[in-house]
Amino acid sequence: MHTKSDKPVSSRQALNDGDRFERWLAQHGALIERICRLYGRTIEERDDLRQDIHLAIWRSLATYRGDASEVTWIYRVALNVALSAERKRSPEADDTDVDELPATARDDDSRRQWLYARLRELTPADRSLAVLVLDGNSYADISEVLGISVSNVGVRINRLKGKLKKVLGEQA
Repeated sequence: MHTKSDKPVSSRQALNDGDRFERWLAQHGALIERICRLYGRTIEERDDLRQDIHLAIWRSLATYRGDASEVTWIYRVALNVALSAERKRSPEADDTDVDELPATARDDDSRRQWLYARLRELTPADRSLAVLVLDGNSYADISEVLGISVSNVGVRINRLKGKLKKVLGEQA
């Protein structure tokens, strides 16, 4: 295994990275699932996106220096992969049915499906902000993940609230 600088990585380091990778996926798998659900329009797209995110996290493990928290770093990698996939998607893919998830009898699942469907109506950047806010991240953490100032986070959240009120109002 080699890092981006093409220096050989010791087998001990590779083992540590493997352990860290497995631990991160176990701890932050739900976060990755939420991002896949927001950006993947079909089950197949979600599966592909999940795989791409896992691969990106694995490939960039050697570059993680600990300057940011693990969760912040994982958000950043996952959102970058999701946004990249969104840019590559063909325009005709936007007509894909977003409600392909299996129906369940639980009300909570139907409300969650409804919420994800409404969030998918937002721009990719707004979806990124929404998932960070809904996950309870602080403005400082959101700022670090998105690479914007803390005050800009507040402005964007206020704008997002207005957009959501409009989208939700049209649904009523």
